[in-house]
Amino acid sequence: MRPFAPDPQHGASRTRFGAFSHALKFDGARLDTYLKVMRRYVWVALSLLGCSSGGSSGGGGGGIQGGPPLPCEAGDLDLSTLAAPGSRGVGSPGSLPLSEPVQVLGQTGVQSAPVALCVPDDAVSMILFPDPARDAIPSSYVASGYGEQVDLSSEDALIHFISPDVMLPRSPELPLQPGRHLFRIADQTNAPVSPVIALRRGTVSGQADFALNLKFVQGAFQTDAELTAVLQAATLFDQIYAQVGVVAATGGVGTIDDQSLAVLPDSDLYKLPTAQATSLPDLPLVPDAVDIYFVRELVSQDAAGALLGKAMGIPGAPGVPNKQGVAISIDAHREGGQLLPEAPWVTIAHELGHWFGLRHVSERTGRTFDHAADTPECHSNRDANQDGLVDNLECAGAGADNLMFWTYNFQNPPTKISPGQGFVLRSSFVMEAR
Repeated sequence: MRPFAPDPQHGASRTRFGAFSHALKFDGARLDTYLKVMRRYVWVALSLLGCSSGGSSGGGGGGIQGGPPLPCEAGDLDLSTLAAPGSRGVGSPGSLPLSEPVQVLGQTGVQSAPVALCVPDDAVSMILFPDPARDAIPSSYVASGYGEQVDLSSEDALIHFISPDVMLPRSPELPLQPGRHLFRIADQTNAPVSPVIALRRGTVSGQADFALNLKFVQGAFQTDAELTAVLQAATLFDQIYAQVGVVAATGGVGTIDDQSLAVLPDSDLYKLPTAQATSLPDLPLVPDAVDIYFVRELVSQDAAGALLGKAMGIPGAPGVPNKQGVAISIDAHREGGQLLPEAPWVTIAHELGHWFGLRHVSERTGRTFDHAADTPECHSNRDANQDGLVDNLECAGAGADNLMFWTYNFQNPPTKISPGQGFVLRSSFVMEAR
């Protein structure tokens, strides 16, 4: 097997990594539209009309049938050289040429030759980013023990497994198996792609923690009293994740003085991670932590309704371009001009769920669902008003109370996390088993 050198920017044994979350909007059946939307998949986290996100199609994870792992072969990229036992690593197999024609949603693209990875026995989770700087998707992913996971025939089938990135495990029913994994990358043009792979090795326990930074952009809050009220309401976030043994164990607080970032077009979200942040003396910012950015308003270029939050990655990884940071709009969490202090924490918890690897339990159409067998599904036959959406009222008793439901109202926010979802959270790339 070939060694897999870690990215020197990240190293192979960092103890904590930053994180963020995401929700995907899929729009249109053409390959060019798909790629454009997927490229902007940092797009709508939650909105007052709900966040539209790619979920897995079909009936959840209960029907997935696994088999024995595929044995590695000579010449496979050895991921054990990417991260030492008990550590994490981020790296790239290098530039991949695209030359083989492939049909995606009935449109012609080009794809790479298969790339084979050898996943070590102690691997906890793995993420494949097709190319963080490009409009590219996996056109094939053969998971050890589970076979081909990508279906290019329809929109719902395509987003069954990719978003456009790939993370394993998806659920307890679709874990990361050791052994041989193969993937191909596709795009509209034949310019080479540079995929990035993130690997965590170690164990998964019933308890896990992660580091969290809060970064406040100048002008995000109207008064100091509002900021104080939101910080005091952070116990709701703790309670949500404590259901499944996940804790934000360490963290820091910083301020960003650039007021031009207080009202931010969603296409400019990339500016936040590069903005200068000043640590509070008593709560210094933590390196490689989950960064949450508080801004006054996020201006959506595409969505209808107020944009509550926006993030990169389902999942994401720290330091990977276009895959870092969660932004929260403070003004979007007001009713009658009054800020609801707990509401931003529900959005943060939902978005971090995406970044850690969770999908929506049911999508807005009631046709696509997550992979976990223990999350309720709200099917399209519950669309009582025939508007093409299954909302939180129509899905009462069918997953509307789950944190990862696609929409919510401030008066009755969804906060439940299932054990299967908890397994995915604790397996996330950035988590530390306790």
